[in-house]
Amino acid sequence: TAPAPKMGKGLVDLDSLLVSLGVQPVGAGGQAGEGRGYSQHNQLPVCLDSRVIGSADPATCKSIAAHLRSLKVAHPPSVPPTLEVANVPVGSAGSPFSGLFLFSGAARLVRPVLQRATGKTEMIGPMEQAFMDIACLDEDVREGITTHQEFDPTNML
Repeated sequence: TAPAPKMGKGLVDLDSLLVSLGVQPVGAGGQAGEGRGYSQHNQLPVCLDSRVIGSADPATCKSIAAHLRSLKVAHPPSVPPTLEVANVPVGSAGSPFSGLFLFSGAARLVRPVLQRATGKTEMIGPMEQAFMDIACLDEDVREGITTHQEFDPTNML
């Protein structure tokens, strides 16, 4: 069975939010409503706390990740502020499995970084940081590319 939706204290149901943002839910489709959909090889899995919620194309996954990041730093946040949003892009042979992987469970390692677009603090986790452009120092910032910046260069250690 699936865990109960993480709601309350102004938070939205993440499953419903993801579907509203363009995720094709698992079990959707089929002519008789039997839950089988057409296999689309350009779709990536979208997972929340190790559960497959559905799938979306790479551009939609990137858009959803950006939207979730803005919701994390909103005041008040409508998604958990410690939500880990790991958008793993399609890569070459030997790269990690592509998809949008979200983690909201307790007791995860997270650290603060500056979200440059908003000037707000965003909590990020170890899986997502490998696929983000985070500058350590001011001179590391590449305009139009760098999305986040360390508050202190030693924070990543």
